[in-house]
Amino acid sequence: MVSRLAKRITILYDGDSAGIKAALRGTHIALEAGLQVKVLLFPEGEDPDSFAQKTSREALAEYLENEAQDIVHFQGKLLLEETKNDPVKKAGLIRDVLETIAIVKEHTLQTLYIQESARLFNMDERILFQELAAIQRKQQIEEDKATARDKMRIVHTQN
Repeated sequence: MVSRLAKRITILYDGDSAGIKAALRGTHIALEAGLQVKVLLFPEGEDPDSFAQKTSREALAEYLENEAQDIVHFQGKLLLEETKNDPVKKAGLIRDVLETIAIVKEHTLQTLYIQESARLFNMDERILFQELAAIQRKQQIEEDKATARDKMRIVHTQN
């Protein structure tokens, strides 16, 4: 429903760990709907209402404008902090970010996200593009299987 009103959204979350986890889950739904997503976490101990109550309208607008981050950049920076230079964890992180990028329907935006991720992770773009293609192939296979199962159910119920 939101996609009928806007193509770009900013999702506001509390800055605690529950808010961060919700940010990562909630953005995938918006990306699947074809929206361009930014995320903004409020300072720890604040939520959108308490922050708005303490802040002038102008300061709030400025905060939203300056602090909202693109979802891929947000996810990459957040998870990169958690890896603590562990190559196995970093590889998992990169896969998580690529799975997010794979949801994006617009190819130009996917390309820009890959370029940003390559800079963020200090990696060759070509490797990220190859991994993205592999993830997309796997997703397509899963979608094809689900479609075939649905068709079989329809045929079975009709008989």
